[in-house]
Amino acid sequence: MGRRAKHPLRPAGRISCGIDIPEEHAPAVRAQQVSAITRLTRPLMLVNLMNAVLLIAVLRFTDQLSPPALVWGGVAAAVSLLSLLRAQIRGKRPTPDAVSRRTIRRVVRSSALFGLLWAVPGLVVLPDATGLAQAFCASLLTGMVGGGAIALYPIPMAAAVFAAFVCLGSILGLAFHGMLMAAAFAASATGFFFVFTRVILQHTRTFVDEYVGRLELEKRNKLISDLLEQTQLEAVGERQRSEQRLVRAQKMEAIGQLTGGVAHDFNNLLAAIQGHAELIELEGRADPHLVTPILSATARGAALIQRLLSVARKQVLKPEAVDLDDLVRELLLLLQRTLGPHIRIETQVPEGLWPPLADAGQLEGALLNLALNARGAMPEGGTLMIECANVDADSARRRPLELKPGDYVEIVVRDTGHGMSPSVRERALDPFFTTKKFGSGSGLGLSIVAGFIQQSEGQIQIESAPGAGTAVHLLLPRAEAAQAAPDTRAPRRTAVGNGETILVVEDEADVRDITVRMLEGLNYRVLTSGDARDALRKIVTDRTIDLVLTDILLPGGMTGFELARNVDRMAPALPVTFMSG
Repeated sequence: MGRRAKHPLRPAGRISCGIDIPEEHAPAVRAQQVSAITRLTRPLMLVNLMNAVLLIAVLRFTDQLSPPALVWGGVAAAVSLLSLLRAQIRGKRPTPDAVSRRTIRRVVRSSALFGLLWAVPGLVVLPDATGLAQAFCASLLTGMVGGGAIALYPIPMAAAVFAAFVCLGSILGLAFHGMLMAAAFAASATGFFFVFTRVILQHTRTFVDEYVGRLELEKRNKLISDLLEQTQLEAVGERQRSEQRLVRAQKMEAIGQLTGGVAHDFNNLLAAIQGHAELIELEGRADPHLVTPILSATARGAALIQRLLSVARKQVLKPEAVDLDDLVRELLLLLQRTLGPHIRIETQVPEGLWPPLADAGQLEGALLNLALNARGAMPEGGTLMIECANVDADSARRRPLELKPGDYVEIVVRDTGHGMSPSVRERALDPFFTTKKFGSGSGLGLSIVAGFIQQSEGQIQIESAPGAGTAVHLLLPRAEAAQAAPDTRAPRRTAVGNGETILVVEDEADVRDITVRMLEGLNYRVLTSGDARDALRKIVTDRTIDLVLTDILLPGGMTGFELARNVDRMAPALPVTFMSG
């Protein structure tokens, strides 16, 4: 016959005598039950040995020692000594954390064997003994039942079988010898056994409940400890990320200040060159074939300066409500001609898309820049996807980005290229960082995009992995209704003067000179100052000044803005206009 299947309705966590415990704790509870009994094995064996010797001694003292009793005494002493030796050896082993039901059954069998061992005195000694010997034997057997109950209560079945065999031996011994006291003893033993069983079960339930409660408490404490450790690790990780963001922000600020300063000075030089070239062209004093390359070179230089200012987040932007549907449609036509037939282009612009608040020209340039980067990542062809979506304030707040509260519009440029390693992705937005060969890239593409997005009060995020392509997420603030209104201003035109006086405040001599010549060519009277303090003195002494045209960055500790505030206090009716490279 095969092995009998487990009863389908029996709880997996049930231990002996019907006490249910959670299944996950059953092995540990069984181990604790066995451990509680094992710790008492040596004292119990010493008591067994001592009681067997005392019983033989009393029988010998009262001249009632029979050969069966003597044989029993020898067997009891030998078994006790052997068990004591085994317990001494086993005591050096560590207590297991979990045991099986087989171990519980082994303990029950051992208890049954010791119960049979102590049933023998009830069969062969108690009925024949008289006087002191009989009283001592009865007391000894009663004490063994009580002591066994106390020692074996963690496993109720073990305590029950031990007590049952001891009592049964005494009842059978008295009954076989026809003693009337057997019936009374049996009735007394039955009542005692019933009460004994109830008490044992109650104590066992208390034992199990306390231990399971301790296990649950340890489990909760471990869970709390793990949560605290995880929280601490997350806090440490967030602090490290914050420190990295701070270092990056400081580095970008330093690069921005350096780049902005260089761009400003360089722009002043270009302005002087371009201004003089335009004057030469207007006056017709030089060959146009010589002037045109100069103007073309200064235009390219000005475009480069705008790229540097974009990295420094100091470029001049004209934010407006951008219709992404139109912008993406126009960009698609350009990309189809630019990227080539080996790259498939997909767009997704849902209905009801909010207009973002951004400089339309700069946004188109940023998307074109990302598309060209994607082409470089797909030399053998692939798919470029441009996806747009609305991001409400709640969704934006859950993003791991530093965003101001409000609604946003997300533009995702995704490719199926070779992707980036984590180290490259971390540095992808750094200025002048590139993985291309020398001369193939400036390392400013993504930096310019990031500078434009962040100057527009948005954020940029890159998702990429080697072999999994790259997705660049651009989040721009949603344009409000007032910002979405079309620009109805009249086109600008050159204002020709009628002898009005303009005070030009500019510290760069070349820029100041070319500005003076241009204004004089437009029929204005021009005064000049190299710093703000000199300009204030001229405003006080010359009441004919009609306009102050000032640079923003000036020497002497006073900026163009501070100059304007002083002019407003001194001559509220005098207008101030700013100019800056």
